[in-house]
Amino acid sequence: MIFGVSAHLRILCQIGIYQTVAACITGSILSLLLFTTPSLAADPLLIGTSDSYPLGRTTLEMVADPDHRLTISDISSPAYASRFKPVPADSPNFGISTAVYWFRFNIDFGTRSQDKWLLLLDQPLMDYADLYLVHPDGTVLTQHSGDMRPMASRTIQKRSILFSLHPREGSATWYLRAQISGRSQFPLTVCTGDAMNLRESVQNSIYAGFTGFALTIAVISMSLYLFIREKSFVYYAFYILATAAYHLTIAGYLFSQVFPSHPRTHDYLATLICFLPLLGATFFIREFLITPKNAPVMDRLLRIWIWANLILPPLIFFVPAAPFKTALMLDAMLIVLFLLAASAEAVRNGYPPAKYLLAARILHEIAVLLLMLLNFNLIPYSPFYETALLITPLLDGILIAFAQGERFKLLSSKIGDLVADLQLQISERTAAHGALQEQMEKHERLEQEIQQVSREERRRISHELHDGLCQQLTGARLRFAALEDRLTEAGLEPEARPLGTLLQDSVDHAYALSRRLWTSDRDGGEGVIDLEQLVRQASSQSAIPIQLEMKQNCPACSAVSMLHIQQIAREALTNAVKHSGATLITIALHCTPDTGIQLEVSDNGCGITTTKGTGGGLGIGMMEYRATQINARFEITDLTGRGTSVVCTAPCAVVWDREATDA
Repeated sequence: MIFGVSAHLRILCQIGIYQTVAACITGSILSLLLFTTPSLAADPLLIGTSDSYPLGRTTLEMVADPDHRLTISDISSPAYASRFKPVPADSPNFGISTAVYWFRFNIDFGTRSQDKWLLLLDQPLMDYADLYLVHPDGTVLTQHSGDMRPMASRTIQKRSILFSLHPREGSATWYLRAQISGRSQFPLTVCTGDAMNLRESVQNSIYAGFTGFALTIAVISMSLYLFIREKSFVYYAFYILATAAYHLTIAGYLFSQVFPSHPRTHDYLATLICFLPLLGATFFIREFLITPKNAPVMDRLLRIWIWANLILPPLIFFVPAAPFKTALMLDAMLIVLFLLAASAEAVRNGYPPAKYLLAARILHEIAVLLLMLLNFNLIPYSPFYETALLITPLLDGILIAFAQGERFKLLSSKIGDLVADLQLQISERTAAHGALQEQMEKHERLEQEIQQVSREERRRISHELHDGLCQQLTGARLRFAALEDRLTEAGLEPEARPLGTLLQDSVDHAYALSRRLWTSDRDGGEGVIDLEQLVRQASSQSAIPIQLEMKQNCPACSAVSMLHIQQIAREALTNAVKHSGATLITIALHCTPDTGIQLEVSDNGCGITTTKGTGGGLGIGMMEYRATQINARFEITDLTGRGTSVVCTAPCAVVWDREATDA
């Protein structure tokens, strides 16, 4: 009981730690995100002669190159000068595309031409990005970047797509070539080096905090799994770590820190990492909601989705990147809808923790919907969407923490009911055990009383035999001895001698029986029987041939089991002589440590079936009782041809004593 209460308190402590840590970390990161969102846009926008308006509102123009054929010579030639069209948005967004986009813009740094200026393309997963400055003499200054190039080949070796702008007197025309197989979004910013350093510092702090949050929740989840062996904690740890890996990947940390020299490997892994949070969320929610019980309809759909998505990762090597990413986004939308429906079904079926997951899934559905609308260019791009996508998993963590707490309350209630039922069963079984113990004690008392009565009865019979039958037989033997001389004189000695011998044997047998009964009563048990003498007496008195075969490991064995076996042998022999009508009786007694004590008394008489109605049931009952006392196996069967076999097998007491001594 004490252990159960302490275990319950430990669980509640774990829940409190889980929710408190999640709330504190999430609150800190949310505050950091909300108060630093303006810094993410990088204060820096200085174009033309103004110090405050963004690049997209001035002279940013664009030409699409779907065939990837145009070069800087073509783009900067007079033939293409009129083909550039103003970009209709602050941050160009062309949806899912594989085309190359050329941008042209003019910058006049005015009085701040001596500062260090940078061009930021805030899309770390941009495949290729090149910035060109065409001088009046026709020479071209070129800078390269993009995550499909090794980090060492970038002009500025940072995770972000950065280019150095070289201020010059008057206005300068720049050309930017950008290509990505996927979401073609080009948020461009012109900023100073100091503003860029501040932006990087803020972003690093945010992603470090987010990663720390994910690792903390994962460690707590694994600790809870080790404590209560609940698999949903393992799946949630995988889900939260996969989500953190996804955000670090799209922010460019995976490429800059892990695969700076292997862009192709990074490209494949980045696409696959986007798939992992979906898989982790599916396994976690199926396990947490116990969908086979609480949402059976959606459980079947989720299982189908899991099996269908097993073929998705290998397709990345065969399907072009843009169609594959489109399919992945649609797949994400589908599974989020499925998980939302599973949570709703569990709420409808009365599973309390599901209401928090339902709120989390609604939040995810909104985030994924906004992401899809953004990626397919159905809504304008805004840097606040990136912040919202980062906030979503943090809020999700809070809601799941509360769901875990609700589930623990439910489990605690069920455990309390189980403990109460177990205590009731224990009390009932304890009462039953006490009643059984009382019956056993009563049975033992009855056995002791029976043994006491048996001893008194043997003593009484012994006295009556000695004082009655023995005296009468002795008197008869003395009177016959007086007559024996007369019979001899009369020539009747051959007829008189057997009668005299019979009377003497009867006297000896009566005294021996009286002594045996008196000895067993005095010693508190039954005496050892000499089977050889018993066989001789029974054979001489019944005129039936009796064969005795004895093989004993201990010739002078006096164990209780052997005493009972000898008594069973005497009873079986007596029954065979009285009731079988046999012409041959065989007794085999073998005793070895391996096989134990084996007794078989067989005859060639009429069989046990024929003699069942003639009485003798008391003798069989006594043999069965003795066999039970020594834990022996007792059988009486008719032989195949004719006759009866009595078999009794008991363990060897010597082996028992040796094992007890060794133990």
